[in-house]
Amino acid sequence: LSQPVDIFLSHDWPRGIINFGNKSRLFHVKKFLAAEEATLGSPVLPDLMAGLQPKMWFAAHMHVKFPAVVAHPSGNATRFLALDKVLPGREFLQMIHLPDASGPRVLSYDPEWLAIVGMTENLLRGYTAPSNMRLPRDIPRPLPADIQEIIDNAQKMCTPDDRPGAGDMGLLAVPSNFTPTVPSYIPPAPLTPIPATPIPSPQKDAFCALVQRIIPQRLTSLHHDYWGSQPS
Repeated sequence: LSQPVDIFLSHDWPRGIINFGNKSRLFHVKKFLAAEEATLGSPVLPDLMAGLQPKMWFAAHMHVKFPAVVAHPSGNATRFLALDKVLPGREFLQMIHLPDASGPRVLSYDPEWLAIVGMTENLLRGYTAPSNMRLPRDIPRPLPADIQEIIDNAQKMCTPDDRPGAGDMGLLAVPSNFTPTVPSYIPPAPLTPIPATPIPSPQKDAFCALVQRIIPQRLTSLHHDYWGSQPS
């Protein structure tokens, strides 16, 4: 992404992040993690952090509170924070002050990111990467005209029923369409067995339909040139 990123969310930690915080305390609280020190975290996330340099990075996975600050050569810094499980006596909550943002207070998709989604579209579908696949930094980036076309399409194709109250954001506004797909667990009822087949996600289906609706076809076809054809 070319625009500055304020907040980045990931499930796993970036590998090596423990070297920028209180590693001794981490291993005191989670002793078994010491044996995984060299491989702790995702190996692809450090490159993302170095490239995007977000102001804040929140992650989960390890079920322990761990703050860190990564100083980048550019002079920017990323504040990392992971929290514990939501259980009594655990550090699962922390208040963060965020400066006021400009523009409408509407959660929305970033048009540049949507363009990138279109250009890597077949990676979202049961895809096997070829051995000579290029690294993401080597593929073409969307042009300003591509991004503007997505913004224009999101406004022109939006109806009042699509995104009530979205204003100028149009279809870029994230819809309030959460739908439970499995029954909620309410103790002391027995646990529901995990289904043997994947459960369809209405939110995922709606997002895929949005990608096909507002992203120019020339972008979604580029993946055949750079990522290889999708196996049938």
